[in-house]
Amino acid sequence: MSETQHDYQWSQTENALTSFSKIVKKYVSRDKDRLRKLFLETPCFATEKYDGTNIGKDDEGIMYSRRFLIETGQEEFIKTNLKKVKEANIVKFRNRLIEVSGLDKGNIIKCLVYGELICNELYDYRKREILGDWKVFGAKLEVEKEIDETLDMLLKSGFAVAKKDKNQIQLFLNENFVEVAKYANLDVPVKKAESETIANIVMNNKTDMKRGLVEGLILTIHNGENGYRIIKWKAAHEWQPIAQKSALRANELIQNGDIHDDLKNMFKSLNRYIRK
Repeated sequence: MSETQHDYQWSQTENALTSFSKIVKKYVSRDKDRLRKLFLETPCFATEKYDGTNIGKDDEGIMYSRRFLIETGQEEFIKTNLKKVKEANIVKFRNRLIEVSGLDKGNIIKCLVYGELICNELYDYRKREILGDWKVFGAKLEVEKEIDETLDMLLKSGFAVAKKDKNQIQLFLNENFVEVAKYANLDVPVKKAESETIANIVMNNKTDMKRGLVEGLILTIHNGENGYRIIKWKAAHEWQPIAQKSALRANELIQNGDIHDDLKNMFKSLNRYIRK
């Protein structure tokens, strides 16, 4: 691997239990309607979270580990063949994205796609024959100018996006992202929910999460104040004591408050998942 560092790291993803706890603490006593809307009404997109390693690739064929560039001639990363990453056509992804959203091609400096390289023989990865696969979960666009206009065009075209800095836009998994990725023959994570509420996602996946059948889920959510973001819900066997402690406290606040029954049931399920 190259010793050259880069500035295109994929941002850290907040733990779902931590995120839920912050929201409950903030609104449980002063804005219960906001809690209801966020957990019981706002549609989300969810996919399986894999236990692998983060690899990016741009439209010039350059590959990126989390912090360092990967040399062009390198064939393996963490003892895993990079064949699927090298075969990925990022130019086709970029061009399709530009086409469906009406972006100015000349304004795009760089397009990077990020994915999880399945390098760990865990869960049922071997049975599913996905070892060595590259499951793409997001992208970044680096633009020359007019980032707000570009962001607005992507939003109006149905993409889940957020501004990262003065010239970078981050794209998260949702239905439209998946369509563009599949058009470019890129592999994507298993979809767990589409246009489902957070509460329904928790209730529909609680058994697999308690039993540790998957590493977790990634949720793409929209907050009216902060726009789109992603959170990770890690399975019960994953070590997350601080997040779990916060979630147990949030459950107490929910159960002791004048809160919608469906929201109480959701947090009861999270409570059982944590204690499991």
